[in-house]
Parts: sequence; structure tokens; C-alpha cells
Amino acid sequence: MQILKTKSLPHLFFLAILLSVLLITPVMAAPATKIPVTAYANVMFGNIFTGISWTKGEIYHTKGAESIGTVTITADSGDVYPWTGTHTLISNTTIAINQKTGTGNCHNKVIVIIKYNDEIIGTFEGSQHGNHEITPIDNKLVDVQEGGFELHGTGEFKGLKMKGAYNGYNDVYPPSLLVELYMNGIVLSP
Repeated sequence: MQILKTKSLPHLFFLAILLSVLLITPVMAAPATKIPVTAYANVMFGNIFTGISWTKGEIYHTKGAESIGTVTITADSGDVYPWTGTHTLISNTTIAINQKTGTGNCHNKVIVIIKYNDEIIGTFEGSQHGNHEITPIDNKLVDVQEGGFELHGTGEFKGLKMKGAYNGYNDVYPPSLLVELYMNGIVLSP
């Protein structure tokens, strides 16, 4: 009995090469899913700790102001995810404003705490960087803010990333510590 015929050797050789290429070639990951989101946050600036403030030259500084408020996150598609809804927002803020020009910048460490049935199931943590410009609007002085953010999921949201841009404001005169922010971005899932 002849097991291999001479004509089938080229076919076996081709099959062996094809199998080795398939086994050696890494599996390509599917592209990340991008879910467009919008969010609205309101925070009373410094309502946990007002931070340390000082002036050096024309620059007014505040460091370590801790605030707590809420953020409502909505998927633009209207779909419901565990991270959509209203959640607790905690921030630790550092600000520098030029008192002469009314312009400055800020950096925030941000945590969004997600609960389900009153239990924390995960967070989104990261940072927010932005610019400030104090400008007159409707007989008030308003701190207009804009910038970007990037937050990484923990717990049930490990591997997810939320990033995008924000704009917002708070009244400087008459003074109000309520900061309102509007955000547009995406949630990336692997």
C-alpha cells in the first residue's frame, strides 16, 4: 500500500506552510468600540476642602481644592449602560489665574463613582486639564472654562476609557461656587 503518492507531496507541502503561517501570525484584535457620550456635571467648588490659596506676582493660585458633586452621563444613542445615569463626582483641583489678564489654567484629578443598588461597582478615574478666562457676561463676571479629560475604568469598568472635551462656567461676581460643566466625548471599550 502506497501512503503518499508523488503527486500529493506538493499539496502536503503547501498545506504545511499554510498551517505554520496561520499558527505563527498573531490574532489581530478587533477595533475598539467607540460609544459617543454627553455629560453634565455640577460641583460646588471647594465644598470638601477649599484648598490652599496664595498670590505670587499677578498670579492667583489655589491648590488642592476638593469638591464633590454629581455628573449625569448619557450615551448619545439612548442605549443604557451600567455607567449611564447620575453618579458622584469627586475632584481635586489646582488653578492658576493671571489677575491682570483674567486668563489661567487648571488641572483636576477626577473620580466618577458608579453605584448599582447602592453598592460601588466601579469608577472612572483620571485627569482633566483646561483653560480659564474671566469675562463679563450679562452684568456678571464669569469664569469660562474649557479643556479635555481622560478617565480610566476600574472594577466592572476595567479596560474602558472615557475621554473628550468639556466647557463650563461659574460666576465670579456676584460670587458663586457652583461650577457647571458640559462634556462631549466617547467611551472606548476593547
